Amino acid sequence: MDKGSINIVTVSDDNYSCHLGVMLCSLFENKSTEKVIKVYLIDVGISDSNLNKLRKISNTYKFKLEISRFDSETFNNFETRSHISNAAYYKISIPDLYPNLEKVLFLDCDLIVKKDIEELWNINVESVYLAAVENPLFNRYDELFLPEGTITFNSGIMLINLAKWREDNISQKVTKFLEENSHKIRLHDQGGFNALMYKNWKEISPKWNQQSKFFELSYKQTTFTKEAFLTAKKDPSIIHYTTSSKPWHYLNTHPYESEYHKYREISPWGKVMFLDKNMKNSVIKFFLKVIPKRQYSKVRLLKSLVHYFAK
Repeated sequence: MDKGSINIVTVSDDNYSCHLGVMLCSLFENKSTEKVIKVYLIDVGISDSNLNKLRKISNTYKFKLEISRFDSETFNNFETRSHISNAAYYKISIPDLYPNLEKVLFLDCDLIVKKDIEELWNINVESVYLAAVENPLFNRYDELFLPEGTITFNSGIMLINLAKWREDNISQKVTKFLEENSHKIRLHDQGGFNALMYKNWKEISPKWNQQSKFFELSYKQTTFTKEAFLTAKKDPSIIHYTTSSKPWHYLNTHPYESEYHKYREISPWGKVMFLDKNMKNSVIKFFLKVIPKRQYSKVRLLKSLVHYFAK
């Protein structure tokens, strides 16, 4: 199963190309493995100037960057919500785009890799479709036609057995499911993947996908052990900024927002220029930082009050 190199697949449109670059800088800054890392990029409309910056990162860290422009009208009809674009659906086509690969590690753009990736790559997935981290607090089982209590996974970081996907026609089945249901599910590609593969995936340590919601939860609300949950929060291997509020937004207060900025500043895009930084948002950000993360309802109330009085 592709033992000679670590194969990373990612997908981006032009809006997220900068954040992809930051993710790649973090991946290679923290690389200690002797294995060669190859990066396969599914390009969904990235501009020439941003592609050149991504190639500059490739030259700096001396890794192979294979860029495939992929235009599929199939995904244009799939529903999108919030900050998600239809680029998220393109990961469904990975088995067809890379027929010579049997195993890949898929990484979203909105994340920071803090540790060497080889430990994750070496996880055995020969008998399963993929390895991933639980998506805690999922409860919309009816949307995906899943049995009550099913544990679902986050699709932003997946170690995928492409050979098994091809053998069982997973991409075609997920596409058909989403053609019929994307208008009524909230989790986009993640919903389709879980609907088709919920019986045959491997749970891995949450340190490999520290999701933003972890800071509003107790480990008892997950299937994680207390030790694994605390490690994921305090010493993550991958930080995944999973909500619509991202570190490149001025009002973001993620506990690890500085990690994004650290790698952003060494990327070709340089320091973030916050277009939404003003007096009103500075007041809001101050109060968001002093209120405990788990008091989410109070945060929402405070934001409403500050917006009202700052008009």
